[in-house]
Order: sequence, then C-alpha cells, then structure tokens
Amino acid sequence: MQVMSLAVAGNIVFAGTTNAGVFMTNDDGATWTPVRTNFPKNWFVCGLLPVGDFLIAQLYGNGTLFRRSIPEILDEARKGE
Repeated sequence: MQVMSLAVAGNIVFAGTTNAGVFMTNDDGATWTPVRTNFPKNWFVCGLLPVGDFLIAQLYGNGTLFRRSIPEILDEARKGE
C-alpha cells in the first residue's frame, strides 16, 4: 500500500492509497481509521478534495468520483472507538 493523495479538513488528514482505500487521522498520524476500503483491488485513490462538509475522492481504475459527508465519517469513526 502506498499513499497517493492527501487532503486536510480542519484538524483531520485524509489519505488515499493504492489498493487499500481512504483513511483518516485527527491525532497527527498516531492512529489511522479506515473511511472507505471496499474499492476493487485494481482501483486507487489518486485525488482527495474536501469541499464544504464533504470529502470527494477521484478513483483511478474507472474514473469514478465518490462523495462522503465528513460529519458522517467522524460519527462512524467515533462509534468504532
């Protein structure tokens, strides 16, 4: 797995990877939480962009974009703690 893209929204850093999906950290990288990891194995996240309350990811493999609410991402991460 390699990091292909980074995005920052407030104190949250998102990392898009090859073959592993998107992860986030809000503790300076001490821990990383999966945001979305169920992309097909031959796709990778080549671009991340926070826009308002949303995170937009560009996927290499089929050119797809996905959009996810950052508050939803944070709620799910808190539930996993």
